Amino acid sequence: MTTPQPARKRSTFGDVDPIAPRTEPEPAPPRQRPRRSGAKTKVGFFLPEEEADRARAALVNTFGTNQEGPRTFSELIRRALLAEVERLERQYNNGEEWPPVSAGQVPTGRPKGDSGE
Repeated sequence: MTTPQPARKRSTFGDVDPIAPRTEPEPAPPRQRPRRSGAKTKVGFFLPEEEADRARAALVNTFGTNQEGPRTFSELIRRALLAEVERLERQYNNGEEWPPVSAGQVPTGRPKGDSGE
């Protein structure tokens, strides 16, 4: 007497053709985050090591001695950066702010012929 064979299981892939290319879903458009007044963004740049050390030394050696001084490295850099931006606006744009420029619109790398000094 023979034992009956168990019923063969069906594939969960059903009628999928293994040769037919898969269709990828349409990528979602990138989400635009609304800009909030006072919202912060990370900005990265390179400094010579000696200049970075000098800036940190200025912060550490004046911390707590001047109530109006910067309390963080980010605050020190922000104040210095804005002072230079305001100078450029006064000199080249009648003291007015230029329209905002997003990070992707700024040229990257050194200008042609710049030795980096």
